[in-house]
Amino acid sequence: MLLIEIFLGIIAGSLIIAAIFFIIFLFSIKNTLNKANESIEEGKNQLYCISQKSTNLLDDTDDLILDLKRKSDSINFLFTPLERFNKSYNETKIKNYIYQIEELLTLGLFLFDKVKKSRK
Repeated sequence: MLLIEIFLGIIAGSLIIAAIFFIIFLFSIKNTLNKANESIEEGKNQLYCISQKSTNLLDDTDDLILDLKRKSDSINFLFTPLERFNKSYNETKIKNYIYQIEELLTLGLFLFDKVKKSRK
């Protein structure tokens, strides 16, 4: 009987020691999770600051683009005559190229016909 009581005492003592280690383990996990939570909160705050700055930068860029567009539209009338001249110049240039290509094709066909007749 005494032997059984000693074994029960040893088992009870082991369970108490295991419970103490388990409680220490839980406290260390709690501390680790608290530090992780603090790090996440700090990162979240930094990301919020960065996103605010990015949003402000995008707003400023949009304002700048609108300002440039308004200024460009206000001086657009100065370039209308140049645009018309450039358009008519390009059309004339294209017509001249087409005319030259037609002449070259005609001369090429004429030369081909002469060479073909001289071989017969």
